[in-house]
Amino acid sequence: MSLFRRNEIWYASYSLPGGKRIKESLGTKDKRQAQELHDKRKAELWRVEKLGDLPDVTFEEACLRWLEEKADKKSLDSDKSRIEFWLEHFEGIRLKDISEAKIYSAVSRMHNRKTKEIWKQKVQAAIRKGKEPPVYEPKPVSTQTKAKHLAMIKA
Repeated sequence: MSLFRRNEIWYASYSLPGGKRIKESLGTKDKRQAQELHDKRKAELWRVEKLGDLPDVTFEEACLRWLEEKADKKSLDSDKSRIEFWLEHFEGIRLKDISEAKIYSAVSRMHNRKTKEIWKQKVQAAIRKGKEPPVYEPKPVSTQTKAKHLAMIKA
């Protein structure tokens, strides 16, 4: 277990009992805070390895971490859009409480969000003009869109 600094940011290096080495940024310039984060992470890894006790991580926390790790990805904007969809369904839920059935249920109820945005704009325009607003008819998404969303949550 070690702490080291690159430029101004502190990093940690851990060796798991299985021999796997993990190096990660602690995202801080303060050595004291870096030491606290290092110790906390070390304790979490020990609990997972020895006790099988997975940490309580919410879906939002996992999404934030995923976005930080994939910050250099070219298709990050598309991924953010997909994350918005998943947050509508799993916001505030712990990762261990999200089941395969819940995921497939969310995907089966998927509708084109862009169509709904356009409909909302048409409703506002109709209200401004004093006309009757149009009825919303949800447009189903393609199988490919569903597959992309499923691939995103599996990653």
